[in-house]
Amino acid sequence: MFKVLPLSLEPVLLIDGNLKKQHRKFIVAADLHIGSETYGKMNGVTLSAKVHIESISNRFHKLVELTKADGIILLGDLKSSISKITQIEMDIIPVILTSISQHSEVYLIPGNHDSFMKYVTPDNVNLISSGGMVLGDILLIHGHTMPSATRSSVRRIIMGHIHPIFLRPNNIVNGQRIWIYMKVRKQAVFSDGVGYLEIIIMPSFHDNHNSPLRYNMWKTMPPIIERIVKYRAIEEMQLLTLDGAVVADLSCLEEDMPFNLPRKAKSS
Repeated sequence: MFKVLPLSLEPVLLIDGNLKKQHRKFIVAADLHIGSETYGKMNGVTLSAKVHIESISNRFHKLVELTKADGIILLGDLKSSISKITQIEMDIIPVILTSISQHSEVYLIPGNHDSFMKYVTPDNVNLISSGGMVLGDILLIHGHTMPSATRSSVRRIIMGHIHPIFLRPNNIVNGQRIWIYMKVRKQAVFSDGVGYLEIIIMPSFHDNHNSPLRYNMWKTMPPIIERIVKYRAIEEMQLLTLDGAVVADLSCLEEDMPFNLPRKAKSS
């Protein structure tokens, strides 16, 4: 059994438990979007690749030192471009991956932005399939595809992809990145599933956000969330800030699309 713990003030999780009779710790981060700086250059902003490399590498090195983690799991969208690899991505990504893999194992689960990653991934980095990886009863995926039915034994799904932020005018946490926690009926995700499934949606590691959507959750509704909403399968839900404060729950969100669909009545 693995414990899943958010690290206060950081958009990362720590997974802690026994794997093959060995105690292991893994840092999990999602949506680094390395290369988004290209757009800044296009708009006349000069950015230093060296500074960017050092910034990301130092953040991971400090996290590994703090947690004594054995591995780092990256939940997709490591790069920013979708159908190509830009020059800045080719220059920066191999250096960053090489740097952070010096202190721990690195596992990369590709997201929808991660085309051609095999050309920039160092040999000592574990490039996993987009179907994700399983640790104990946890499935780790990017979130842009439905999980395989062969994963139906898991009890938790940890995903990125959505980049959730909280957008409510006049609220003290307006514009901040948030965690989304859901408890859903498992059958909505796995047709043969019984009982409940926990879903944790991670805030993006990349901290530059610009979205007109109210919660930045529904830019393109991920297939997992679409299925959950379609079958009215949400039983519990919380939105939490990076420091762990609950800013909304399901009762607050039911008037908001797509939560305005009533949940299935519980049997007595």
